[in-house]
Amino acid sequence: MMKDGKYLFMMLILLVCGITVSAQNKKSDREMFNEGYVLQSKDIHFAPPCEKYEPIMPRLYSIEKRRHETIVTFVQPIYFDSQWVTYGYGYQLVDKKNGDVYMVRRYDGDLPMDRLLIVRGCNRKNILISLVFPKLKRKAKIIDILETSHEKDLTPSNADSKKTEINNILVKKYLVKKQKKGKIYY
Repeated sequence: MMKDGKYLFMMLILLVCGITVSAQNKKSDREMFNEGYVLQSKDIHFAPPCEKYEPIMPRLYSIEKRRHETIVTFVQPIYFDSQWVTYGYGYQLVDKKNGDVYMVRRYDGDLPMDRLLIVRGCNRKNILISLVFPKLKRKAKIIDILETSHEKDLTPSNADSKKTEINNILVKKYLVKKQKKGKIYY
């Protein structure tokens, strides 16, 4: 009988601690959402119609090599009319051959990395999110894209704990050339 009492007491303590932690997370979530950056129409780029909407993890769309950096673009499915999106400082490209690691620098388009991105009015659509990395070496033929934990990352309590991991990416398959804007003649 004494064991049952101790067991119930321990369960009660765990329940109270769990509720306390949950309440603390909700406050933290509220702060993150209040400080979030609502994407403007100029910030939102829709994936082409051929990119079928699949409400799953983000998937790779393209890799673009610029003069001093590499741009990796993901297709991000939007499930709700107002949804938060975050790609943190833990994203990295790993060269499979030599193990070189290229850490994310920022979002392309200078969106803030230190705030949640809030997407509104795009329910059941795919948008494109681009991250900027250091320039990949020419010898990098096969890479992995990994999302690792980072102290600066924002993670709401309702975040999926599953980290992005895309392995054995053949760089040339996703490589795109930067489109030059044509001249306008009058």
